[in-house]
Amino acid sequence: MDNAVHESDVYALLTDIRDSLRSDGYELTVRSVAPQISLAISAGPDACEDCLVGKDLMIRHVMVALSELDPQPETSDIAIAYPGEGSVPTDQGQGAP
Repeated sequence: MDNAVHESDVYALLTDIRDSLRSDGYELTVRSVAPQISLAISAGPDACEDCLVGKDLMIRHVMVALSELDPQPETSDIAIAYPGEGSVPTDQGQGAP
């Protein structure tokens, strides 16, 4: 991703994903945007466990949403921590636990 990426831009572009997650009882947080975009998904008390897609698919959704910032993002540009993981994996978000 471009070094000029701002957290507010990422937050705005992820509105649809954030709203969808919220409807299923989850919250999406932008932790940082450099050197990679680091996101966290947390489960609320009434979260629908079956509604949360796999991490690889979520990363693809995020890549599409952020394509306005970078038309050809790499999966290594995005890291997502899922509920129960604690922190964003250091493997660049490739979906490994």
